[in-house]
Amino acid sequence: MSAGNVLIQGKSVEDRTKVVEVRTTPRGFLIVQPYPQLVALGKIEGWRIFRQFGMNPDVDSGTEDVWPPGTVRVLPTTAAVVSVTSDDATDDIGNTGALTVTINGLDANYAEISETIDMDGATPSLTTALFWRINSMFVASAGTNMTNAGNISATIGGDLNGFIEIDEGHSHMSQYTVPAGHALVLESISLTTGRVNTVDIQAQFQTRFNGGAWLTVLDVFPYEGQVKIDGAFTVMGETEMRVRCLTPSGTNLNMAAEYNGYLIDTNFI
Repeated sequence: MSAGNVLIQGKSVEDRTKVVEVRTTPRGFLIVQPYPQLVALGKIEGWRIFRQFGMNPDVDSGTEDVWPPGTVRVLPTTAAVVSVTSDDATDDIGNTGALTVTINGLDANYAEISETIDMDGATPSLTTALFWRINSMFVASAGTNMTNAGNISATIGGDLNGFIEIDEGHSHMSQYTVPAGHALVLESISLTTGRVNTVDIQAQFQTRFNGGAWLTVLDVFPYEGQVKIDGAFTVMGETEMRVRCLTPSGTNLNMAAEYNGYLIDTNFI
């Protein structure tokens, strides 16, 4: 069966007036709905499982993004090289910690790019590609420690844009930018918080299209537990996402954010 669309209709006169369009892949799969198992196995062309998890383990009074540094991330205004360092000398290509780190992000045209660099402890390791956004980072190879021994930081133009905590091996960032030519269909958004005494945390899910204004599209108070929002929510290409946490007072609170859904090439919608 070739790629394209097929039309299915019944034998009766009534059924023949009801035409159903079904997309087919080059391997002959009829796509009636995006089965998660088939997408995860890469058998549905143009579809990918999407999951992004962010964590802020120490929320203090004021406004912070949900990611481990606990700051509001400053986005680059131009694409530039990424500088990667660790606060532990053993995160070094010839040592026991993280040997190499892979950075996934976007270039100035919002196209997906990825690069793996050799670690050199506190000495900056630079990418050859110019990154406009960092969407995730992970330890690609490690020595006998089996993961990163220190906190690994990635900066663009001197501003922190990526981070891997000690022993975590992967970034935990609520910030994500949808690549051009794609649509992100979120099936669930989960916000989880811990609470100290009577101090509340406000969570804001925000989006921004192609350098425009930040818009708050979800505003909740998780109140010492989890709030999960189910249902399809589409974010188009070149759109930034983030979760911010706000609290009027208090220290040592925490918040986690998780998105789940599908990242889809718009040629296959």
